[in-house]
Amino acid sequence: MRKAAAAAVRAGLSALGWIPVGAMFATCVGSVHIVTGTSMQPALNGSGDAREIAGCDVIALNRLAVRALQLPLERGDVVVFRDPQDPARVLMKRVVGLPGDEILPLQSGDDDAALQAALQAAEHARAVRAEQAASFRKPDLTQRLPLVKPGQLWVEGDNRDASRDSLEFGTIPRALVLGRVDAVLWPLNRARLLNPQPDLSRVIIGEIGGFVPRRSAA
Repeated sequence: MRKAAAAAVRAGLSALGWIPVGAMFATCVGSVHIVTGTSMQPALNGSGDAREIAGCDVIALNRLAVRALQLPLERGDVVVFRDPQDPARVLMKRVVGLPGDEILPLQSGDDDAALQAALQAAEHARAVRAEQAASFRKPDLTQRLPLVKPGQLWVEGDNRDASRDSLEFGTIPRALVLGRVDAVLWPLNRARLLNPQPDLSRVIIGEIGGFVPRRSAA
């Protein structure tokens, strides 16, 4: 009996020794998380259709690429980050704009007509700034769209009507990003790798005015 008890204690202590290893792996390499809320529908947690399997998606979070290796994020990546207004909370959104990008900050319910109007306003603002630069006049800063500064990201939920994101709190520091969502693991009918899906109509690159992805979405 004593030998069995001693063996059980040794096994328990051995298992406890792996806890720091597991914690370090989850912090530095990757972890599995349950997605809550509807702000990333339909990409995550389904479309809300009653015919779909109810419940929350389980995702694989890549911390190694973002935190340790500091690999660049891409437009269209889904990331998990600390809420800039409440660091105790974490949010999951899609990267819309990278440093140097100008963003068309559309609101909930905007349709194609509103998008076209915003694009025309952006092009007018760009033409005004180009004319001012050519004539050496001081640029009219009121004509600028929201600019993503170095070390910042513009993030939004796919389901704008249910999302708190950069449309509300502006850009976020890249340092707040905890990881990139690389895959949906569960349920099986939605299991897949997540490739970047950039919304190119929302991004104006530098002073060129093109709508350019950093890489094509799969």
